[in-house]
Amino acid sequence: LIVTPANTSTYYLRGIGGCVTPGACTEVTVTVEDLISPDIICPGIQTLSPGSNCEVILPDFTGQAIVSDNCDQNPLVVQTPVAGTVITNNMTVTIIARDASQNENECTFEIQIEDNIPPSVTCPQAETTCDNTLGDYTANLVVIDNCDGNPSVSQSPAAGTSLSLGTTTVSITATDV
Repeated sequence: LIVTPANTSTYYLRGIGGCVTPGACTEVTVTVEDLISPDIICPGIQTLSPGSNCEVILPDFTGQAIVSDNCDQNPLVVQTPVAGTVITNNMTVTIIARDASQNENECTFEIQIEDNIPPSVTCPQAETTCDNTLGDYTANLVVIDNCDGNPSVSQSPAAGTSLSLGTTTVSITATDV
């Protein structure tokens, strides 16, 4: 006797000698209930890079989850927050698998946002000076970064360095968090 999930079937039992009519036999109703939640395995930590506005559009990770169920060949798989959500900070994503009998299981994984876009620096024009002390060029810069509103800026050689006759190259470095 094979009974598929979510079905209710009525069977008639016959004793030795059999039944003449179905009504004279003992009736047994078999109801199959799926009480087992789906199995689900989430992907590992995901590292995403923000765009120029320091935002990440959360991708759909449901296809990366490994899901199986004892009865339902295609359990519903959903993600929260949903794909398309704009995020700006590290966060936890939850993936939920739900079978046809409404049993569910979930797993979580971390999203790490890693800013790989360096700050841009607009340096001042080259200048000629008779002063033998190097000035502070960090104050005259335009520094823009996609995620850090106040990147650190340094200059080498440092302001106040004594200059000798000739050309001195000044390097400006901007670092974001």
